[in-house]
Amino acid sequence: MPSYSFDGYPSSAFEIDGGGSTFPKDGSAIGKTFRVDPDFDADTDRLQYDIQDGGTGAKFSGDDGASEVGEDTDQYGTVRDAQGNLVGGGPSEQIYLEHGYSVQAPDGSIINFYSVEIGGQPMGFVADGPLQPGVTYTIVSQDNVTPQNQPYYSDFGSVDYDPDAANDIEGGSEGDDIHAGHDDDTVDASSGDDSVDGGTGDDSISGGSGNDEIEGGEGNDTIDGGAQDDTIYGGSGQDQIRGGTGNDRLYGEDGDDTLEGEEGCDTLSGGSGQDSMSGGDDGDVIYGGSGDDTMDGGSGRDWIDGGDDNDSIDGGADHDTIYGGSGDDSMSGGDGNDRIYGDSGNDTIDAGAGDDRIYTGSGNDSAAGGEGTDRIIIGSSGNYDLRGGEDADDQDLDEIDFYTADDGTDGDGFTVTFTGEESGTFSNNDGNITGSFQEMEKIEGSNDSDYIDASASSSGKFLDGDGGDDTIIGSSGDDTIIGERGDDLITTGDGRDTVIFRSGDGDDTITDFSLGDLNGNDPNVDQLDLSDLRGGSGPGGTIRWGDITITEEPDGSARLSFPQGESIVLQGVSPDDLRGNQSGIPCFTAGTLIDTPSGPRPVEELRAGDLVVTRDNGAQPILWSGTRSLTAPDLVRNPRLVPVRIAPGTIGNDETIVVSPQHALLVGALCDQPEALVRAIHLARIRGGRIRIASGTRRVTYVHLLFESHQIVRTHGIWSESFYPGPWALRAAGWDARSEIRALFPNLLAQDAETAYGPTCRQVLRFKELPGHLSDLRHAC
Repeated sequence: MPSYSFDGYPSSAFEIDGGGSTFPKDGSAIGKTFRVDPDFDADTDRLQYDIQDGGTGAKFSGDDGASEVGEDTDQYGTVRDAQGNLVGGGPSEQIYLEHGYSVQAPDGSIINFYSVEIGGQPMGFVADGPLQPGVTYTIVSQDNVTPQNQPYYSDFGSVDYDPDAANDIEGGSEGDDIHAGHDDDTVDASSGDDSVDGGTGDDSISGGSGNDEIEGGEGNDTIDGGAQDDTIYGGSGQDQIRGGTGNDRLYGEDGDDTLEGEEGCDTLSGGSGQDSMSGGDDGDVIYGGSGDDTMDGGSGRDWIDGGDDNDSIDGGADHDTIYGGSGDDSMSGGDGNDRIYGDSGNDTIDAGAGDDRIYTGSGNDSAAGGEGTDRIIIGSSGNYDLRGGEDADDQDLDEIDFYTADDGTDGDGFTVTFTGEESGTFSNNDGNITGSFQEMEKIEGSNDSDYIDASASSSGKFLDGDGGDDTIIGSSGDDTIIGERGDDLITTGDGRDTVIFRSGDGDDTITDFSLGDLNGNDPNVDQLDLSDLRGGSGPGGTIRWGDITITEEPDGSARLSFPQGESIVLQGVSPDDLRGNQSGIPCFTAGTLIDTPSGPRPVEELRAGDLVVTRDNGAQPILWSGTRSLTAPDLVRNPRLVPVRIAPGTIGNDETIVVSPQHALLVGALCDQPEALVRAIHLARIRGGRIRIASGTRRVTYVHLLFESHQIVRTHGIWSESFYPGPWALRAAGWDARSEIRALFPNLLAQDAETAYGPTCRQVLRFKELPGHLSDLRHAC
């Protein structure tokens, strides 16, 4: 009598459609999925079948289809567990196959497995191929076992899956649950939303497509999440983890790990150890954790926190937010308008290009703003070495802000002293904050009484005392000075200075307000800007001259009192001498024809509410318009206001066009860059000869058009910008004009133009980004 021995699986090891081990017998199993228990271990969980067959001895037969009796009446057997214990059967008990099922393996092959019964009682399953624990299989066919499809005994062998060995596992097309176990395993989870546990050993795991969850476990693992949104834990060891495409979450955990987010908005957490992390494309979130980590945000708007210890952080391109955490960190913002926080430790910060904001934190920090208009906020204690950075066109306005450094103690103000054009020193009265600075054009004081002295500089500065009774001394250039809250003492110095007053200011004194002229013909050297005051009769409660009460001090000086209690004393200026003055920012010149839905119209005839054709948004109504006329003496005193003349046909214009120097014109794509705006003064500086500064101009009237958002409008065949209320434009826009614009956009009082009004509709190129000759420019069609 032939005898046969082979291995199989207990019924409890099979899970159909995510739960249970009872397979339908009516054919409805087709299309269902099943898998072997992810924790199945052949050494402890397999079944052993011993069969004696008195017939031909070649095939394992089924039952007769009508009762639980095997067709082969002399086919007997026993079933034992892996420990040798009898599970069922005996020398005289028939054993037979009940149903057969076929599944497609991940490699495309077909595996057949069969349910085994003795007297109608399930006795597990046998298969003619290996079934990987945790891998999900789909049943493609189901049949009763008949004499026509009986399998050979030789089709079955040993079940030898050992999680303690080095396994090579390939997942199925559905969601797998794979436990690789010990040793150095290789897992390809393939498609589907998979769960993979690498266990111990140096594993290589690929998630494939699907939203996978992968745990590397112990050992130095290499993990690739593949496509879609994956969650990956490295576990202990020095792991290398790649997120692949999708919005992934990567956790290095223990050890010196390497994490790469690659494509998508990823979250990376290094954990403990000296980790290397790269966010890749898109906006990523990166946590360093403990250890000396290296982090690179890559492209996109990233959020990075160095955590503990001494980290090296590079935000990469775009607008990033970076926290150094504790430790002596090195941080680079890269391109974009970045926010960088030094936190504690002696940090080195290079913000890179863009309009950046740097918070130095506590410690002896070194910070450089780089190209762009940067703001450096002083921390709570330390010695600081600060550099603002210089732009190619020298139009940046880099700032040191002492406001947050004030600890709230009375008398803990700052002394800020310029020792050169844009350099100097600072310290607070307590002595726990000191430092030096270079390439700085703007100072904002603390909430206490500060002493700010820019008299050693000959170039214009922006000096803001903030709170407290401040003493502010300007440079010999053209300064902008703001005393703000408190009773401030202001000395403007030489130059054509602007002193700004705001609602809530105190009783200020200007020691040297000048109504004279450096050259004998300027009607007003210094200017008062009262556009931020309220309680007056102008639009939105703005102040007009009729709202101001002018009285005489005992020494003959004029005092200006305002409706809400603010006041200014102009020492050396009598009430009779005082008179108002305003200036403007150039835009279009009068006579320029602007395209409207009803045809071209002279710009000076357009009013608020009139429709103008725009490049991006069709016909748009004008929100506000303003004008300013300049005479020959005005242009002599302010050569930067001399207009620029553009000859016909130079950039697509059908007639000669005259615009302001700062007016930006639209040009076509340059190399791989999209169309952009270029200032007229920059076009006049490059070779070609057909765009020139109109030096002989005797009189010009500029007209500005403001819309709800920045627009591109057509004039004489070319496209150019509308008025944009940036800080320099508002500064020169004039008293009444500023009041009217800020009544329309009140947030301009406290926020930058991009936040309060919106971004420019195109990038404005710097001079260094332009080609060397006008012929290399393409006009925007």
